[in-house]
Amino acid sequence: MASKARYTRIFIDNLDVSAQAVNVDIETSVAAQDVTTFQATGVERVSTDPSTKVTLKGYIYTLGAGDLEKELYDRLGVANTVYVGVLLADSTTEAGAPVYVLAETSGDALKIGAPANNLITVDGGFTDGDVGRKRGVLLWRGAISATGTKPAVDIGAAGTAGGDVYVFVQSITGTATNAAIAVESATTQGGSYSAEATATFSAAGAIAAAMTGTVNRWLRINTTSLGGATAFTVAV
Repeated sequence: MASKARYTRIFIDNLDVSAQAVNVDIETSVAAQDVTTFQATGVERVSTDPSTKVTLKGYIYTLGAGDLEKELYDRLGVANTVYVGVLLADSTTEAGAPVYVLAETSGDALKIGAPANNLITVDGGFTDGDVGRKRGVLLWRGAISATGTKPAVDIGAAGTAGGDVYVFVQSITGTATNAAIAVESATTQGGSYSAEATATFSAAGAIAAAMTGTVNRWLRINTTSLGGATAFTVAV
């Protein structure tokens, strides 16, 4: 398995806001609904679906595109179109580290503060949308300038219920038309790999792709097409 995460990367769609954030909290809670009836011999409760919120704290540097304040503001109240990823890792040497994703979410909070002279802070948050919170592993983060595979990651066990792939495309050098990154799985690290899902993109942003059926324990990415671009930087 991978080494321990040393740093944290925070993505809002295609934007890495780690350099502007000083704190991120991922809070998942499960409420207990009281269903005690008149004839019950004791208190009875059922657990509701888990609810997750990601909150960020950082500073205002500028007011332009890519700035934490503007991006939080632009996503307030949008209709479940935002992808937020929190990577408990920084580089590809930490592939396999935990990743939390809020897919198809929207911003629900923005707070501006001025705690001291010449210092302006910004706090914001996102709640789980239609898809909810996903917990997975980092397969790759960094630049890709050629087609081909990257080292495989051991996820510990195979599963039969499919899964989800999220690709955060930070930047593209040149012009991409239907660039494609496949996620492949195999029963052993050096075994025969089969494609489980393919994410295609032509612009920076966040893309989701679904895996179905059995997914084996060793996963790797395979860039099958650059789409005419010379390189792009992604987190998968």
